[in-house]
Amino acid sequence: MSVLRALYETYNTALRANLVDRTEDIGQKTVLLPVYHSNKRSNGNDIIQITLTACGDFIKAEWVPKDEYIIYPVTEQSIIRSSGIAPHPLCDELSYLSKEINPEKHEKYLQEIDSWKEFMQQGQINPTFEAITNYIYKETILGDVIRGILGNTSYHIDETYVVHYHAENQKEKQWKLEKIFVTFLVENLNALQKNNSVTSDQQLHINYIDYIRYINKNKPKKYCNISKELTYCATLHRGIMGNAKIISISNHNETYYGRFSTGEEVVCIGYEASQKIHLMLKYFLENKNNSRWLGETSYLINWFSDDIENNEGLQLTNTISTYEDTDSDLEDDEEMVSLGGQPSKALNDYLTGRESMISPDSKFYVMIIDKINNGRVSIKYFREIAKSDLYQRVKGWYESTRWSYFNPKLKKYMQQSPSIYRLTDYIMGMEIEEKKTTKVSCKNKSLRAKTVERLIPCILEGKRIPIDLVRKMYYNLCKRSSYGDTWNSLVQVGCSIFKKYKIDYQMKDEVNELLEEKNQDRSYLYGRLLAVYEKLEADVLETGSKKGDDGKQFKDSGNRSTNAERLWTVYTKTPARTLMILEDRIRPYKERLLKNKPSSHIYYERLIGSLVNNLAENASFEDEKNNPLDENFIFGYYAQKQDFYRKRNEVKEEEFAVEYIMEV
Repeated sequence: MSVLRALYETYNTALRANLVDRTEDIGQKTVLLPVYHSNKRSNGNDIIQITLTACGDFIKAEWVPKDEYIIYPVTEQSIIRSSGIAPHPLCDELSYLSKEINPEKHEKYLQEIDSWKEFMQQGQINPTFEAITNYIYKETILGDVIRGILGNTSYHIDETYVVHYHAENQKEKQWKLEKIFVTFLVENLNALQKNNSVTSDQQLHINYIDYIRYINKNKPKKYCNISKELTYCATLHRGIMGNAKIISISNHNETYYGRFSTGEEVVCIGYEASQKIHLMLKYFLENKNNSRWLGETSYLINWFSDDIENNEGLQLTNTISTYEDTDSDLEDDEEMVSLGGQPSKALNDYLTGRESMISPDSKFYVMIIDKINNGRVSIKYFREIAKSDLYQRVKGWYESTRWSYFNPKLKKYMQQSPSIYRLTDYIMGMEIEEKKTTKVSCKNKSLRAKTVERLIPCILEGKRIPIDLVRKMYYNLCKRSSYGDTWNSLVQVGCSIFKKYKIDYQMKDEVNELLEEKNQDRSYLYGRLLAVYEKLEADVLETGSKKGDDGKQFKDSGNRSTNAERLWTVYTKTPARTLMILEDRIRPYKERLLKNKPSSHIYYERLIGSLVNNLAENASFEDEKNNPLDENFIFGYYAQKQDFYRKRNEVKEEEFAVEYIMEV
């Protein structure tokens, strides 16, 4: 199914489910607009609501509160309004509603009202509409608005209709009347019933839809490529990001050389079908459950055919809560995973085996759109996937990227799959300090968005992780000196990526996090060795900071990097040569350890000797000993470090010491 057809069918599904024009929810959630209508969000000083009596007498004028939405009818020309005069039929800017500001615009505005009123007179006139038009015909709106907003404050209006006034004990302020948007509310005579506004009066909306359909009935008709109906087809389509459109006609004639002579011949889309497509997409962009900002002007949108509002909370751009905001439910069930800031219960139940029944007709849709300029919006990616297939692919993504991450809230390690944003930041970003915290972030928003877009198909289509991203991650891990507080997180994210790489490219069934004593891979052994040297020196520094047996503090004690950390980068390039340098530098620390804690000295010496012997037993050791290391180096380093910090560490030391003494 094409993306336009999918949006069209989704709107029709919402219509049948009574999800359209639910104005009673406008203060709590995003409202899917009825066709031939639009909405506008107040910034606190750009929309005025005029309150009228049922007879159309002025009561008051006040600013619409910030972030509150209004709904109002539009025409095919007024929603574009790229040039010329094109009034909205009821609510509009003061330049249209006031004859003093622009008589020509006002005349066109009155013509729109008269035409709609003439249609209403064929049946029953809507009370809200009647009250508003009675007031408009009085031509007092400009003075009413100024007095209603400013009250008794003195003011004057210049020739460009800018109001100049002084608030109490403040400098002169200016108020440009021309662009102020006006909406209306009509008080109900029955105090027990709610007041009707242009936003909330659903009967008014239905009446306007009937009016537009009546007008379009006599216009030329073509077969719509989307609805498959013989209907009036639009040549102008509304913008989706400002004036930027997903459906537009090129102004360059050379575009149509060959099969077509005009843009209209390429595709025919009915006016109402166009409205449904754009309003559905507009709803998804405004509903946080359905869309995520990827960076720059790029957005990811997803929805279910049987869950248009996405109450399941599934979001692909935040694949699992990072350890900073992990949901508390994970404490009870470590296997719970979600695709959003809040757990998706349906997905959790499916992945944990609690629920396996999914409707065979249920579909999942995902698209990525990007505003490429002020006139065009590009649909960069679109897929329709069976919901059951989606869950299986998501499950595959989790199993191939999950790794142990420390949760400071629960104070334990937990199996998690890092979010796509986190993967992107650690691959393409660098360590920065921001608001007194250290984190890894990709400041290039365009690069960040494009990397997220490249990772989306890895989840949805089961594609292999791009090899260049794997190499970039390994390159970052080779630059140990560039990272401080975020180093451990970088290693964990790196392990997630390398695990995915091994499963995708080396056909591995699983990558073990635990230490593999029998793993004889050259890079893995070198990684373990470096972890041993790092831990040995760190132990000595920690002991030295607490003073040795002689009461003297070791001269190198303190919170500083170890020799293993400082030689990290060159070690990944020429490990055997660097190991000799490291052994020489670590000798004083070994002597100190032998003096203060001989059991630990014995443990480390035997472990280093065992690893070096394993390396030497490699048939190609002499030929490859100074070749650069691969990603197995990180796995060996991580596994050895994790093994050091297990509770049985002290037991291991004592066992090695006893064995050594008995052999001697």
